[in-house]
Amino acid sequence: IRLRVLPPGLPGKTTLLATSGGSRIRVWLDPSRNDEVALPKTWNAGETVPSILYVEGIAPSAAMRDIKMTLLYDENPDGQSSPLLKCEDHIVLTVVNVRIEAIAFNYDTSSAITDAINLRENYQCGISAPEFIRGIKNMASAYVRYSRPSILCKFFVQPNEINTIRIKAKSADFNGVLGDIAEKSIVLVDGVSCEGEDNPSTTDFDESQYAFLSIDGTIPGKICKSEESWDWIVTEIDGLLIEGANFVVDRTTNHQVYVILDTPKAPWNQISGDTQNPWCSALDFVIIECDTVGGSVYSSIIEALVEKFYSISYNSISQCLIADSVFSFSEFMDTIEANCLDSAYGLDTAASILGIDLQAVMRTSFLGYNLHCFDKFGSYVYDCCRALRYAIIGWRYDDYINYGHPGPVSVESELNYVIE
Repeated sequence: IRLRVLPPGLPGKTTLLATSGGSRIRVWLDPSRNDEVALPKTWNAGETVPSILYVEGIAPSAAMRDIKMTLLYDENPDGQSSPLLKCEDHIVLTVVNVRIEAIAFNYDTSSAITDAINLRENYQCGISAPEFIRGIKNMASAYVRYSRPSILCKFFVQPNEINTIRIKAKSADFNGVLGDIAEKSIVLVDGVSCEGEDNPSTTDFDESQYAFLSIDGTIPGKICKSEESWDWIVTEIDGLLIEGANFVVDRTTNHQVYVILDTPKAPWNQISGDTQNPWCSALDFVIIECDTVGGSVYSSIIEALVEKFYSISYNSISQCLIADSVFSFSEFMDTIEANCLDSAYGLDTAASILGIDLQAVMRTSFLGYNLHCFDKFGSYVYDCCRALRYAIIGWRYDDYINYGHPGPVSVESELNYVIE
C-alpha cells in the first residue's frame, strides 16, 4: 500500500490502523518481511511516514472486502477533541486463499497419450487417480515420450464468493520434464472448481470438481525420472487483473514422474488395475540401477541392460521361475545368480517396461545344451547369460543360430510368463 501525507512538515500525528479484519493481516516495511509494522502505528510530527508498506495475508477473508485499513491524521498531537484539523482515508482489502487440493495425472485409464499411463507402486500395491491429494498422498506418474498431456486439478478458493480465477503454474524444478502449466480460467461454485463431469467408471474421485489444464509443451524424447514442483500463480480474480507478474498462491512439490519410450509391451499391460501394469519399483530398477537415464535409441538401451545383467553369476537352476507360468521379476531385480531363462526373461521384462518390444525365446538343442534362452529384437539377438564367454549384443539372428549349432530337431518357442 502507498501512503501519502501532504503537505510535508505538518505538526500533527499520523496513525495507521486496521479498523476491521486486523487479525487476518500483517504489515511490513519491506517485501522480504524483515521488519514488521505493528498496528496501530503512529508517526509523530517530524517522523517520516513510509511511502510504501507491504501487507501480508495470514488468514483468508470470510467475505469480500472484510478488511478495512484507515490512515488518520490528527493535527492535535494529544488527540483531544479540538477545532484543529482531522482527516482520514480508508482502503478495503480481501485476503484470497487459493489451494490446489488434488491433481489427477492418470485420469483416463484407457489412454496413454492424453494423460499418464496406468502404473503401480509394485506388484502388491496399485496407484489410482488423483495421485496427489493435499496432506494425504503424493504418488508417481509415468508418461510416454513426445506426448502432450493434460492434468486434472481440483482448486479450493476463499472467500467462496469468488466466481472465477485465472491461474497458471511455473515449473520450480530445473530438471522437471512436465514444465509449465498453461494459463486457464477456472469457474468456481462455493469456492470449489467445477468444470468437468463425473465419470462413473472412476470410483475414486468426482471429476466434476476438477478442471483440465494443459502441459505447456511436450514430454521429452528420452528416458528419465524427475521430481516436479510447481509455483501456482493467479493472474486474475473475477475479471480483476492482479498487479505484478508473480502472485504465487501455492506450491506443490515432489511429484515423481517417469518418462518411457513407448507404451509398455508384454509381459506388461495397460489393463486398468492389473498387476501387470508397470511398477515404480521396476522403473527405478531399469532406469536408475541399470543406468538407462537419457536413453532414446532402442539398441543402445538394450545394450546397457545386457551389460548390466551379464554381470549376474550363472546358476544352472532358475532363481526366478516360481511356477510353470509365473516369473518373479521382483526376485530378478535382487538376484545375484541366474540361469539362461532368468537372464533372457529378465532382459525381456526390463526392456518391455520402457516400451521396447523385445521377445525372450527358448531354443532346444542349442549351444551344446538341451535348451538355451536368449532375446530377439527384430532380426537381431541379445544374450546376457553368464554361461557364455561374452555377452551377445546385436548379432544378426541367422549368424547367432549358426553360432549355436542347433541340433537337427532344434525347436524355438516364445517365453510368456505372468510376472510378480
